[in-house]
Amino acid sequence: YMAGARSRVNRQIRRHGIATVFLVCALPSPMTTLTTTAAASAGMGYARYLAAAFTGFLVLSSLLALAGQGLFQSMRSLLP
Repeated sequence: YMAGARSRVNRQIRRHGIATVFLVCALPSPMTTLTTTAAASAGMGYARYLAAAFTGFLVLSSLLALAGQGLFQSMRSLLP
């Protein structure tokens, strides 16, 4: 299964590059580690990978923080 997933990610990185890395990092999935390997084998430069991964993780972290804030505010309004 993992070999097939690696080849699919590698194909997407060759085709779409930075967009694939950004999307995989912005979505909470275990494919992030596989994407690092696939990006290296596809020949993506370190700076491009780092920029895409950082931006993806920044989006994911911001969305999780906003969701958590909303959850805690709604829980606070239920308390007397």
